[in-house]
Amino acid sequence: MMSRFWRALPALLLLLAATPAPAEERIQRFVSDVQIQKDSSLEVTETIDVRAEHNAINRGIYRDFPTRYRGPHGSQVRIGFTFRDATLDGTPVQASTEMVSNGVRIRLGDPDKLVDIGDHRYVIRYKTTRQVGRFKDFDELYWNATGNGWMFPIDVAQARIRLPSAVKFGQRSVYTGAQGSTASNARVIEEKPGDISFQTTGALGPYEGLTVAVAFPKDVVAEPTESDRTKWILADYGPPWSV
Repeated sequence: MMSRFWRALPALLLLLAATPAPAEERIQRFVSDVQIQKDSSLEVTETIDVRAEHNAINRGIYRDFPTRYRGPHGSQVRIGFTFRDATLDGTPVQASTEMVSNGVRIRLGDPDKLVDIGDHRYVIRYKTTRQVGRFKDFDELYWNATGNGWMFPIDVAQARIRLPSAVKFGQRSVYTGAQGSTASNARVIEEKPGDISFQTTGALGPYEGLTVAVAFPKDVVAEPTESDRTKWILADYGPPWSV
């Protein structure tokens, strides 16, 4: 009896080894392309390459974008957000937005149709305001390129920041990992006046992200007007309209 078992064991092990392991749902590449406008608003295009296995990704994906922050001395700051459009594999995809606890959730996909198992590319375009930081000698964009709400690992994340004019960037920083992390597993992969790109040097785990910060000269983008400031105050403490 034992000898028959041991004779059968190699065949069993061979069968197990030949059975492919289930593929893991993941973000294979996340690219945040940010065009800073002369009026200091941002036009953003996110390209998100995913592997769907009908585990968490069934009918599509969603992207959470925070629009509420705590400012100095505990004040509330609400940034502007306007969804433009989205595609799936190059074709317009059904999309909707809803308010969540600290911002906006974009849902992509047909609720009555499963996305095919395999590799897919989602592209999301939106506009956002009040993102440029103002300092005495320079302006700065501090940009959480991926967000930290993804339950999937991200193999590669990139952030490209473009200015409205070809000027040199000043100081720059990169942060990777969970929210609040000071790890810096990313680097500049390309730079020319008015155009700089960052890329992670290792995979990001679930709920980890890429944040970049770049400084640039004053007067590249417009300073806010008194009308802008008044509108922002109303937005901070009023209904959640776009600003």
